[in-house]
Amino acid sequence: MPDAYFNFRHDWQKKVVSKKKWKTAIITGSTGQEQRSALYTWPRRSVSGSLHQMSYQESSQIKRKIYKYLHSTWGIPLWQDIAYLTVEAVSGQPTLNVNTTEYTNFIPLSFCILFNENNEYEIIEILSLTNTEITAVSNITKTWPVGTQIYPVINARITGQQKHKSNTSQTGTLNIEADETFEIDNPVPAYLETTPALPQYLEKYVFNIKPNWAREPLQIVDHATQFLQFLGLGCAETKTDEPVMRFDFNFFCVNRQEINEIITFFDYCRGRFKSFWIPTWQDDIIVTAPIAINDTNITIEDIEYTDFWLNNEMFGRYLYFQMPSGDISTKKIIAAPSDTVITVDAGMEYACEQNQLSGLSVSFLALVRFSLDEIKINHSTSHSANMALSFQTVQDV
Repeated sequence: MPDAYFNFRHDWQKKVVSKKKWKTAIITGSTGQEQRSALYTWPRRSVSGSLHQMSYQESSQIKRKIYKYLHSTWGIPLWQDIAYLTVEAVSGQPTLNVNTTEYTNFIPLSFCILFNENNEYEIIEILSLTNTEITAVSNITKTWPVGTQIYPVINARITGQQKHKSNTSQTGTLNIEADETFEIDNPVPAYLETTPALPQYLEKYVFNIKPNWAREPLQIVDHATQFLQFLGLGCAETKTDEPVMRFDFNFFCVNRQEINEIITFFDYCRGRFKSFWIPTWQDDIIVTAPIAINDTNITIEDIEYTDFWLNNEMFGRYLYFQMPSGDISTKKIIAAPSDTVITVDAGMEYACEQNQLSGLSVSFLALVRFSLDEIKINHSTSHSANMALSFQTVQDV
C-alpha cells in the first residue's frame, strides 16, 4: 500500500494530463520490414495536475506531506475520472451509489479514494461495480454525504524535487506529475483488455475515427537514403523500395465514450506492437463517373496512377470509399487499364449516381502502426479531451 495519499482536488483552470505507456522492441531490416515484440504485459499510467490550495489548512497539509513522503510511494487520484455519490454512503455498508463509472479507470480489484472539502478521505478496494454502483471488498468506515467526490487511485511515485508556488502567505499552487509504480510490496494492477468496437479489413482493424480538422492533419514522406561522398563524386543508396508515410492527427473528444474508444484501441495495439489500417482522410482519388453496384472498374481523374502508384505495395494500392450515404467500402486496386480507370479486387457494394459524386470521398488506406508507445490525453474537463497521435506505414501485408 502507498505511504501517503494525495487527497486534494485538481484545479480545473488547468488541464489534467493522463498518459498510458507500453513498451515495444523493434528490429528493422535493411528493406524496412520490422520484427516487433511487446515487452509489457500491462500499460503504465501517469497523471499530472495542478493543485491549488485555497486555505492555510490545505497549504500546510500538502507541504508537510511532501516534506515527509516525497521519496515514498503515493496513492494518486486519477482526477480526470471523477465520480460523485448520488446517495449517502452510510458507515458499515459496502455499497457506493455514484453518477457513473462508465469509461473510467474504476476497475474491480483496484482501489478508489473518497474525500471531501476538508480533505478527509477513505480508501476503498473495489469488489465489483456497475455503471452506477461500486461495491467495496469491506464495509466503509465513515458516512459520506451526497456529492462526495470519488476517484480511481494508482500507486505512483513523483519526482524527487517539488516546487510549491506561494500565491499569498497562506495559499499556493503545486503542479504534480506522478508515474505509476510496480514494486515488491504492491499488488499486480488490475487491467482489463477490451475488444475495439471498430470495423475490420483483411483481418486487421480500421481506425476510422476522424481527426480534428481544427488542427491541420500532417503527412510526412520519409525515404531513408544514404549519401556517400568524400572529395569526389557522391553516391546515394536506398535499400527500401518505398518511402515510409507518417501521419500526425489530432483528435478532440467531447465525452468519455469517445476518449475511451481511442484509449481502448491504443491498449489493444499495445502501443507500437500491432498494425492496423487508417484512411488518409484526403481526397486522394477523384471519381468522375457514376458507380453501379458490383462495378469493379472505377473511372477517375487522371493522376498518372499507373506510373506513380500501381507498383507500390505499402501505399496507394488500398482505397477507403466514404459514400454519400455514409456507408464505407474498402478495396484493393489490382490493375489500372488506363490512367483514368482503376480496377478493384471486388465489386462495389454501394452505388453512386452522377449527381452524388461531389459527396463521394476516396482516400488511400494505409497499413500503419502507432509511432510511439505512449499516448497522452489532455483533459479540458472530466468529460472532454484532445490528443495528438502519430502513425507510420509498415510492411505487414
